[in-house]
Amino acid sequence: MKRAFFTASRGRSSTPLIESLESRTLASAVPASTAMPLSSVKDFSYVLGNMAAPGAVTAAAQSGYDMLVVDPTATLKGNTNFDMSAMVSQLHAADPGRVVLAYVSIGEASDDRSYWQNNWKTPAGSHHGNPAFLLGADPYGWQGSYPVAYWNAAWQKLFVGKNGIIANLMKAGFDGVSLGWVGGYSNSVFAAAAHRAGVNPARAMVQFISRIRSVVKANNPNGYVVGVNGESLATVDPAYLRVVDAGMFEDTWFYGTPNAPWGDPAGGDLPSDASETASDIASYKLFQSNGKPVFTIDYALQAPDAELVYAESSELGFVPLVTQLSVSQTTTTPPPWLT
Repeated sequence: MKRAFFTASRGRSSTPLIESLESRTLASAVPASTAMPLSSVKDFSYVLGNMAAPGAVTAAAQSGYDMLVVDPTATLKGNTNFDMSAMVSQLHAADPGRVVLAYVSIGEASDDRSYWQNNWKTPAGSHHGNPAFLLGADPYGWQGSYPVAYWNAAWQKLFVGKNGIIANLMKAGFDGVSLGWVGGYSNSVFAAAAHRAGVNPARAMVQFISRIRSVVKANNPNGYVVGVNGESLATVDPAYLRVVDAGMFEDTWFYGTPNAPWGDPAGGDLPSDASETASDIASYKLFQSNGKPVFTIDYALQAPDAELVYAESSELGFVPLVTQLSVSQTTTTPPPWLT
């Protein structure tokens, strides 16, 4: 089981409600992108820090990566007026053909996101929260994050409603979305709740992603949907391979400790179990054999560990990134061909 699933850096304020995001509209639709095919991407970067910070967009734009996955930032409390369109335009202009994806967690709710209302109550013990789709505390210790019943209609509406999160991201010009917590379907927290609801958790995840894909394609026929983790989902439900354009997988060789801040040695260099690595790689090859590019993300601060990942992942035909678990900045261990 993957340990990270990505949790964005946590910028907090107190005001916006669901309606502030649901009702937000853009003046005009952005034309379909001319981003390169995912199969042509040779390197990529994940930066989930607050892109509203001074210089953050410029640093990402000038980083030289074929693909950037960034926090859309307008979905963070206190940042609903952030100009996503301007950010995406700058990221594209710096490197025409670059793929720019928005990171979205679809299996966990975070209390620093603009959809989180002041009257929501966090789960306590074995009791779910309010709304009832809040199931419990994050099983890996990420603070302020809560697994959700992702099959719940109210939760899905936040993302795939007429003016929901996905539509607004695509209208801002993103080339697609990178979906966090796809692998949560196999976690015991989700499985138990799904069993009580009479829901097949794997099928429900595939169906939710299919709905997201429909919104992405309605706004940009060339848009991409990339699933994060869930390496076994394609085996459990082969339909998964029809609703994603690529697989992105954490912790194949090295992982880190949740909540470790940027620069903390705890944010990487913990070796994954060799048998799990071998099993993961076998799962990734199913994606490859179905024409789906595979991107690996490992967490290490030490150069020898980063070098090992870049060599082994590349040899397998994957596209690797080695960074720190907080993913709040551009990596300090970039691919050797970019140094």
